[in-house]
Amino acid sequence: MLSYPSLLRSSVTRRFLVLAPVYKDGIVPAGTAARRADVIGWVLGTFSGPGTLRSCLGNVRDFGIRLAYMPFHRATLTLASAGPGPAGRLFGH
Repeated sequence: MLSYPSLLRSSVTRRFLVLAPVYKDGIVPAGTAARRADVIGWVLGTFSGPGTLRSCLGNVRDFGIRLAYMPFHRATLTLASAGPGPAGRLFGH
């Protein structure tokens, strides 16, 4: 059986998944109960991590970008990156 960290380090890491709810009238309701009541469907997409990040950079050559997963109390896992590596301090959000 594969553990979650081993799955992230496997070939799956070259792709990432986006799963988002779709709400009535396109408006996200304020509370949990309202969100549950107003959800009408889900959008699911898988993307190539490196390809998506390269397209974000376009023709920019002096900038790098990294998509990382930062689990609580665990080391940060880089899922995809593009462009040159960082020369200075990293920042995250």
